[in-house]
Order: sequence, then C-alpha cells, then structure tokens
Amino acid sequence: QYSRADSIADLLYSLGITDYDWLRFANDYTAFVRDSIIPDSTEYSYIDMKAHECDSSLSGSMARMLLDEIYNKTVICDCNGGAEDKVLMLNENTEKPAHVFITGVYPNPFSESVTFSYEMPDGMNAVLKVYTIDGKVREIKDIPAGSGKIRINTKSWSPGAYIYGVYVDGEEIESQKLIKQ
Repeated sequence: QYSRADSIADLLYSLGITDYDWLRFANDYTAFVRDSIIPDSTEYSYIDMKAHECDSSLSGSMARMLLDEIYNKTVICDCNGGAEDKVLMLNENTEKPAHVFITGVYPNPFSESVTFSYEMPDGMNAVLKVYTIDGKVREIKDIPAGSGKIRINTKSWSPGAYIYGVYVDGEEIESQKLIKQ
C-alpha cells in the first residue's frame, strides 16, 4: 500500500499537484486499509472540516471519500459552497432536489474498473462523464432514477489522473478526480 501511495504521490507531483492535505489524507487511508487504524478524533475533526469546505480541491475530495469509506458519512455540497450531511438540497423553484449525488467511488485509485454508487431523484435527466485531465471524454453513462451502482471497465485506459462529472440537463453539478494505476 505504501509503494502504491508513493507512486500516486509521484504522479500527482508530475502533474503539478502538491497538495499537502491530500498526502496527509492518503496516509490516513493507507493506515486504515493496511492496519485498520482509524484516524484519532483530532484527525477526524480536520478531515471533517476539509470535507465541509466544499471546494473542488483534491484534498477536499479525498476528505469526503475518507468520511464516506471510514465513517459512512456523506457530505453533500451545494453550488454555493455550503454543505449538508446526508441531506438533499432543494432548488428554490421546485420540489425536486437540485443535485444528483455520487455517494461513493471505489476503488480509487483503480486499475481494471471503477464503480460509482449513486442516489438519483426521480424526474431528473443525469449523465456521468469520465474524462482525462486534458478534457478527452473516456466514458458517458446515463444515471437512472433511484439508488444503484455504475461500473466502468478501465482495463484499456492509460495510468494517470481522470475526472468524473455529473451533469443534469447539460449543467455540471459535481466533479472529482480519479486516479488510474
């Protein structure tokens, strides 16, 4: 796990991503996976704070992933930079939720496939797009209503950084980075 984390860190540095918090959270995740070490309460508070900042940084994405995988806590960000824990944000003009939610991405980093868990409200047209860091679309999948999983075969993809985006009626409402080993 540590050599895998080192190779991911090297890839991130080569891409110009030198986010200290991401490396800190990657170490937390490696310790959890390898030795079942759960971050202490101070570290949990820091992870939770970074997750609730709701920016598009790699560390924010990693913090939200840690909360989801270790503590089963989903942080949902709204388009104004606010956050709620497991609460659907409502659009002021409608009763429908304003967002589609990807509730988990695993494994990340991935090698042969990646799976997206989702909760999709009824009556919305949503699409999941995965694209390279330079914007080339690799995969497009419709997101059906309800809860479910979307698995994407990635055997033929080159190692590196990817981004997934969730689009509703053509507008991107959520995006995060992925790493292919």
